[in-house]
Order: sequence, then C-alpha cells, then structure tokens
Amino acid sequence: MSHNLFGWFQKSKHLDSSSGVEELFLFLKGYINREDLIDTIWLQYLRVPHLPADEQEAAYVSVYTKLEDFIVTNNPLIVVRRITRDQLRADIREKVKVDRLPSLLQLVFLPEKDRIMRFFHYIASDLIREIISVSGEQRLGEIGDPVLKKCGVSGLRLNTDGISYETALETSPVGEIRAALRDLYQCLYSEIFSVVGQATAISIVTRLYERIAKTQNTEILTDFFFYVPEDILISERLSYLSKEELTKRVSEATGEEKKKKEEAQTLAGQLSVKVKELENQSRTTEETKRAMLNLLEDARELETTLKTERDRITAIVSSMGEGLYVVDTSYHITMVNNVAATMLGLSREEAVGKNLTAVTKLYHNGKEFSKEERPLMRTLTTGESIVMTMEDDVEVETGKTRFPVALVTVPLKKDGMVIGALVTFHDVSRDKRMKETIEAEVVERTYQLQGEQAKLTASINSLVAGFILTDKEGRIITKNPASETILGISHTVGSLEDIEKELQGAIKLNEQHVRGHTEKKPVRVKDILLGTKHLELFFAPIFLSGGESEFLGTVILVQDVTEAKVLERSRDEFFSIASHELRTPLTAIRGNTSMILEYFSEELKNPEFKELIDDIHESSIRLINIVNDFLQTSRLEQGRLAFNNEAFDVSKLIADVLKEYDVTGSRKKLYLRYVPPDKPLPLAFADRDRVKEVLINLVGNGLKFTEVGGVTVKIYLHDGWIRVVVEDTGRGIAYENQMFLFHKFQQAGDSLFTRDTTKGTGLGLYISKLMVEGMHGTIGLQYSRPGVGSAFGFALPIAGGEHATSRAKQPVAPET
Repeated sequence: MSHNLFGWFQKSKHLDSSSGVEELFLFLKGYINREDLIDTIWLQYLRVPHLPADEQEAAYVSVYTKLEDFIVTNNPLIVVRRITRDQLRADIREKVKVDRLPSLLQLVFLPEKDRIMRFFHYIASDLIREIISVSGEQRLGEIGDPVLKKCGVSGLRLNTDGISYETALETSPVGEIRAALRDLYQCLYSEIFSVVGQATAISIVTRLYERIAKTQNTEILTDFFFYVPEDILISERLSYLSKEELTKRVSEATGEEKKKKEEAQTLAGQLSVKVKELENQSRTTEETKRAMLNLLEDARELETTLKTERDRITAIVSSMGEGLYVVDTSYHITMVNNVAATMLGLSREEAVGKNLTAVTKLYHNGKEFSKEERPLMRTLTTGESIVMTMEDDVEVETGKTRFPVALVTVPLKKDGMVIGALVTFHDVSRDKRMKETIEAEVVERTYQLQGEQAKLTASINSLVAGFILTDKEGRIITKNPASETILGISHTVGSLEDIEKELQGAIKLNEQHVRGHTEKKPVRVKDILLGTKHLELFFAPIFLSGGESEFLGTVILVQDVTEAKVLERSRDEFFSIASHELRTPLTAIRGNTSMILEYFSEELKNPEFKELIDDIHESSIRLINIVNDFLQTSRLEQGRLAFNNEAFDVSKLIADVLKEYDVTGSRKKLYLRYVPPDKPLPLAFADRDRVKEVLINLVGNGLKFTEVGGVTVKIYLHDGWIRVVVEDTGRGIAYENQMFLFHKFQQAGDSLFTRDTTKGTGLGLYISKLMVEGMHGTIGLQYSRPGVGSAFGFALPIAGGEHATSRAKQPVAPET
C-alpha cells in the first residue's frame, strides 16, 4: 500500500480545524485543577484566532507545548494526577479527533515513523515546488532516485505530489529513514542553490525556519535542524542548541546523575546498616553473604543506569556538527565534544580539566581579547547569553592554527546561581571566503553594469528620434534630449501626464501606454500634428519573460517626420501637376495621329513614314495610360478619390469582365474560365466601377504573364466576406521577389534593376490595393510558384454585414 503525503498536507492545510483545536485545549484544561495558574497561557490561546492566518498554526503548537509542560511537570492538587508526556499524548490520541488538528499540531501525536515522514514533507514541499517551477517534473526523479537508492531504504518515492512511501517502509529502522531523508533534503537544497542561487535557497529555508520557530516546540525544532544543511542558519542553530536543547539535556543529565549518586549513597548507607543488623542478629555467615550479594547487585544495576545516562549525553554532544565545551566558574573545561577537541588540537581526554585560557586565545577585529573581555567571562559574570556571528570578526587561536568563528555562550545555573557556562562555536572560514568571493563578484558585476549603463545612455542620447522609457504607472525613468526638442517639453517632466499637460492634451500618451499594456503588443500612432510638426509615435510595452508576463513599462519612440511629409506632399503635387500638364499635349498627339491614320492613310505612300506615325500613336496612348495611373495614384493617396459604395452582384460583374477579355485570350490561345459558386451569393457592398478596375487589372496581369494554359476566376463566401480569386498558369513569381508586390513602381521580375518586358508602370497592383482597402476590403497574393503559376485574391464586405461600415483587417481567403 502506498501513502501519498501531499493529500494529507493539502487536506490539513485547508481543513476547518477550529472545532478540533477547541476540543484539544478543553481536554487539556480538564487535567488542571488550578486554572488560575494558566491564565497567561489561556489568554495566548484565546488570541490565536485574531492572528494572521499564516501565524495561527505555529501559535497553536506553542500554546499546546506550554500547557503540556505545565501538566507533566506539576504534582497532584495543581493537576488532576501525575502523568508522563507519553501518557498524556496517548490519552489525547484516544479521546480527541487528532486528524482535525492543523498539520503542525498533528505531528506531535503521530507514531514516530509517520511523524518523520510527514514532517519531512512539510519542510521539503517549498523546495519541491521551486524545483518543479524552475527545472520541471522530470528533474525530481533525477535528484531523488539516486539518493534514496544509495541509502538502501526501499519504499520511498519523490514525485510531483511530494514524498510517498510504501508499507514495506515499516520494516526499515528509524535511523536509516531519517538519514535517507536528510540526504534527500540536502540534495533538494543543493539543486535550488545551483539553479537559482544562494540567496533564493537560503530565503526558502529561512522563511520555513521563521514559521517553525514560532511553535517554540523543542521536538519540532530539533527535527528541523537535523535535516537542514549545517552551513546555513548558523546563528539560529547555535542559539537554539545552546539555549534550549543542550542546556536542557545537560541540566537534566546532571540532575539525574546527582540524584542517582545520592540514591547510591543512600543505598550504600542502607547496606552498611543492613550488614550491622545482620551481624547484631547473629545470623549465619551464609545468610549475611547472600544479603550482601543482593545489595551489591542492586548497586551494580544503579551504576549501569548511571553509565547509560552518561553515554546518552555523550552521544548527543558528539553527534553535533558544532564544537561544544562546558567550563566551570574557574574557567576549567569539564566537558568537550569531538568537534571542539579537534578544533583545539587536543584529544577529549587532554582537553578536560585544562584552563581554557591556556589552550586558546580569542581575537576581535584582529586584537586579542583580555580574559575579562572574553564573551565566556562576561557570561559567567553577568549570567547573560552572548551571540557573536561571522560579522563580528571573531577568531580563535589554538597555538597550531587560527581561524574565524561564530559562537554562542550560555550560562548554566542552579538555584539562580551561575555554576558554569556552555559554549558552542563553528568554523566560518568557508563562509567568509564565500562572502568575500560574492562581494568581489558583486563589485565586478556592478562595474560591468555601470559600463553597460553608460553605453546604453550614450546610445539613447545619440538617437535622432526621441526616446522615453516609463514604468508601468507611466512615470518617466529616462528620456533623451531629442525627445525634449521634438516635443518641446521641459527637462523636469516626470510622467506622461506631465507631458500631456505641457502639450495641452495635443497627444494622448497615457492612453496609448495603457493600450499597449492591455493589448500586449506595440502600438504605432501616425499623422500627429503638433504645431507645425508632423510626428509619428511608437509605443512598445515591456513584459517580464515568464508565465505571468508581468508588465514593467513602455518604450516610446518619437519621430519628427515633418520633412518627409513635406517631401512626400511636394512629390505628389509634382506628379499631379505634371500629369495634368502632360495630358493635354498627349491627347492632342493621339488625336492628330488617329486622324492621320484614319483620313490620310492613302497619302502615306512611304511604309517607313506610316510605321513612324503608328509608333507615335501607340506611344501617345501608352503615355496617356501612364499619366492616368499617376493621377489616380495621387488621388487615392491623398484621399481625394470618392467611392460610391452600393450593393451589387459580383458574379455578374465577373462575367462582364471576362467577356471583354475573351478576344485577348483567344488571340494568345489561352483559356479564360469562370467557376461560379455552388449556390447564389449575397450582394457585395462596394464601388462597382472600382471593383471592375481591380478585376480587369488582375485578369489582365494573368493573361499578360501566361504563355500556356489560361486564367481561372473563382468566387465564394467565407467567414462573412465575398472572396474572389484569380488564378493563372503563368511564369510565377520567385519567393524572394514576392515582397515587392503591391508596392509603388515595383514589379516582381527576376531582376530589380531591369524593367519588365510587358511595358508596365509597376502601379497596377498598388492602385488595386488602395482601391480595395478604400472599400473596406483586403487584397493579397494567395500563392505563387515559378513555372506553375500564381493566384491573387481580394475580399469585399457583404451588403448589410458587420464589415460593410468598418475598416477590416481580415486575411485574404486561404489557398485553394
């Protein structure tokens, strides 16, 4: 059977646990006779529901711990009966619905293996979620499987739901399970450290510690520090182990040892009295011997118990990752663990009994502490705990080596008197080197960043166009001198709203800033008139890459296109005036040559002279067509060409146009086909004459560039549009030349430097595009393949449809 702890964690996290908590604390209150002695604790319990939601769980554990300590440490009359901690928790499991308690509080009452597994899931869940977010789900297996396999504990699995385990795990020793989970937790931490950096990794563990520390529960904090890597939370670990765990255990062990020594002395006295009684009673020697042996056996059992307790204390102290020693009030070492002895360059046996000042020197900021200034002496004198971190620059010298440390000194008291002190310390050499490396890297990166910032600033300031960078609220982060010159704004403006006020609302900058954010795409605003200037503005929203796409601000480019507008207008006016002036003499030339060819052909005896007149006539016609194209282009670009939109039948119009080209197709031996729709189509809403011009241009191009095959015209209804497609089997257009289609004076031939042999102006498709878009339609190339042919299509709005009155940006029909 498999247990998935994610479900337990989520259920307990979202469970309405108020009824379960109330039941638990009322049950505890029933054990207490003197309720007046717990008024302060009970007031803390009543305040918990008013705390922020994320602090309530730890607060309940803290209050429970205080009530539990009160019950198990007091005698009858104060409490109902004498009871041990384990007995109290067993009663709670039996009579209170533990599964309705918050997840952290449930841990107190769970069997040992379940508590280990669930607590591990509680502290590892944040790391697991971060790894999935950064590296994906597959990475979990790559991290967890090798660690768990190496530890030899079968049945554990790390997955996207957290940590799961099989019932087979129940046969594994507790120590092996804890060791495996500790290795797994530290691998998860190392993964976060390597992928997203030390700061994020430490931040995750620190936030978790802050939640757990509020429980003030020794068991939970002890388990937490067991799993967390020893090189983080150093000060917190030292402070906790010194103040709570170690002081408590050493004091308890010392008290128990003294108590059992007193019991041994009492037993020895009883033995002496018993022997005298036996002698006085004149019992036989054998009976006396037997009684003495029994008493001696009791003494040996007591000695064994004392040795077991000493061994337990020694095991606790020896298993620590920090150095620890205990000194008496005369500064002599009375206890030391292996880590501290190694750091001091002595064995444990050599260290015990030595005066601390004889084996160590302590330095602060490079200057040696005097004996009176040492933190240990201050603790022995004042009874205060002292914490010195890596930032305090404390070093220990043992005669053989000198190294930086972080240390905590805690007083040991009996009956309110200081009888010694406990010191824990940790070599922070590696931490200092890491800090120096990070600080050096920060300095280097800062220098590089300043260099890049200088380059960027110089580049922005050298731009001819105006440049403005804002934050998401529209406040200006930076702008270049060109923006101030073009817009005519002061250097002190601080936001887009300030600019709008100075320009008296001539440009709606903030509106376009919001639009870019909302639509999540760049916004281009043309034809802005600011006084005598013509401006174009480009708004580019900036988003932070990632799933949430957080909006950061906007880049605004301001271009003064006044000169370009003047040149464009001058060019258009020149074409318009020149075209009008050319039409009169060209029309006269065409008229005169027509009269000569029609009325005086018999007088043209010389063939060469007649051919000359023909060339003049054809050239005049071609020039008139070119002039007409120029004039029509000019009117379309300046918006001076009116469109008389009306409802009409496009199918009938296509048939009329094909009749006009029937002779041309027959002359070139090309087919000209019309594929009517399967069913009658609705009427189009456009200018019939302009649509006819577009059709004539597309069909004419198809015939002009086709040598074999022919031209096919199709019409159909698609997505609320009437779509017309003109296909040919001509020479086709190379892909690299297709970009020049629908541009002024451009022909998509094989060379950009030679005109097409068809004698075109390169305005036909450009004029067709302006006409179709003027009727709220779209036009474009469907496909073109060299040697196969091309297909051009356009779309018109339906009479009475939603597109008939709004400018559409719909794609042309898909390739057919």
